[in-house]
Amino acid sequence: SCMGLLPKPPKRDFIKFMEKDRRGLDSNVLRFLARMNTTKPIDQERRFIISYYLSDDTISVFEPPVRNSGIIGGKFLERSRIKKPNQQPYSTDMSQYYLSNDLFVGACVNFNSHIFVLIDADEYAFRYMEQNPGYSKANINAILQKLVSAVGSNQDEIRSFFMKNDPNGLGCLGYDQLVSLLRQVDPNISDQEIMTVARHYSQRTQEDAIDSQKLVAIVQEQLRKRNYEGFGKLLEDCMQNDKDKQGLLDGEIVRTIFRAHNVPLPDDLLRAALSMSVATEKGEVAYKNLISQMNWRDCPVPPMQYEPSSDPNWVGTQQGKGSVSMINYQNLLDDCFGKGKSSS
Repeated sequence: SCMGLLPKPPKRDFIKFMEKDRRGLDSNVLRFLARMNTTKPIDQERRFIISYYLSDDTISVFEPPVRNSGIIGGKFLERSRIKKPNQQPYSTDMSQYYLSNDLFVGACVNFNSHIFVLIDADEYAFRYMEQNPGYSKANINAILQKLVSAVGSNQDEIRSFFMKNDPNGLGCLGYDQLVSLLRQVDPNISDQEIMTVARHYSQRTQEDAIDSQKLVAIVQEQLRKRNYEGFGKLLEDCMQNDKDKQGLLDGEIVRTIFRAHNVPLPDDLLRAALSMSVATEKGEVAYKNLISQMNWRDCPVPPMQYEPSSDPNWVGTQQGKGSVSMINYQNLLDDCFGKGKSSS
């Protein structure tokens, strides 16, 4: 430092640290699955977990150990702020570091001369980017505007193009079909934008109903193990907050009530249970039905085992092929071009 012989450490943004530090089960850590961008066959198979800490904009890289791979896994990059490449070393301008909006599925990043391609993210990262401004790759409105500008005046051709890939006229497409069609509409669209569209217009199928039954069994098993029986107090508190007495409450209010009563469920499992009981387009939850399904005393179901998502050897969520199977493209077209020609 030219200002003194004893350089002072940089001051931390304490307000941001307090706002974005871990709070309860909200980790404020965005996790991505990545691979190396290399031609070496051995390194092509390696997978890395990139964690971005929103509290101080630091990044860490971890490589899950793989048996018989010949590579010792573990900590690959110590948690720290990472400078963007191709900056002059002695410039008078402030150094530029990687920020959270630089990381998205499909992005290519250079961490200290190690080039990674992000290929997946966990559910928390997807949800955080979709619900907070500043992430254009996860903003459904910005993505739709981008698609509309790419289509131009060829709206009818795009409608017929989608319908040709739906011979049964169900108004739905598989995830792989959607990827292929969107790539033809806009070759520069990123994987994150495709996943955002697929998640927003996902269509529930009969398999999803089966999964909801499994979810109820997993929730009851967790509550049974912890011997939780406070369902009556839960229902009473929800009814007190239901001023309209319609049996509906906002999902975040229900989640807050569950946390206040110390319901022993991981946050990802609780969010999944809340989404299962959404009854209106506003996201309101039918709390009576939700609590009744959780009540392992009065409404027991066969038990199932569950492992939380905090596993350090997490290897991706398979957002495209796993969590989203069918996409309602008719709603997508209506939001892009309006409903005037939906029947043609």
